[in-house]
Amino acid sequence: MCNPNLVMSLLEDRLGNIWIGTCGGGSYRYDGKIFTNFLADKGRKQSDSLHHNLIKSIIEDKDGNIWFTSLTHGAVSRYDGESFTHFSAKDGLNDDMVFCSHEDKEGNIWFGCIQTIDGGLYRYDGKSFRNFSKEDGLCDNFIMSLFEDKNGKIWIGTGNGLCIFNGKNIEPFPTNENISIPEIRFFTEDKEGNLWFGGRYGSLWFYDGKTLTDFKQKRG
Repeated sequence: MCNPNLVMSLLEDRLGNIWIGTCGGGSYRYDGKIFTNFLADKGRKQSDSLHHNLIKSIIEDKDGNIWFTSLTHGAVSRYDGESFTHFSAKDGLNDDMVFCSHEDKEGNIWFGCIQTIDGGLYRYDGKSFRNFSKEDGLCDNFIMSLFEDKNGKIWIGTGNGLCIFNGKNIEPFPTNENISIPEIRFFTEDKEGNLWFGGRYGSLWFYDGKTLTDFKQKRG
């Protein structure tokens, strides 16, 4: 359990509301005047018989729905502006500790999990969940970050390397055998199309489509 006042995720929706994901207190919506709490009672009860729901990621999809992922066995929740829908094993999402989420250009919602009962990666097409695992080419079933580049490729940061979904297959990011890129937590793409990504232990990488540069090694 961690401090419920610790903020784990933030989102400003299209209406200007600020959504705050906490480390044990569920999520709050701030409309400019008041804070309203949601999802505090989702997930597995902890040793003190309380939920302590940790919301690790919040995204808004193209239809204005807000999606929340829980790291305390609360799986995935969707808010349509009036009510919540909760997705779990009965819907095909067999992992309920969900670390990250992303909506792709086609409107699919991707989820990265860390419990990995079947496999760490799920894609929701609006009707059902498709699971991806090591058998499908994942570097690892422990998924920590997701990003879509301008070419529509999905970059997948795992606990044991970096993989790319090209629309059909998942393949490992090609590197020298002496280079390891584990636990990537963030991605961003600059205006020239170069990718920057990094994560724990001060790692920062730059990729221009041909050459990978390790900026951690460049610190003076």
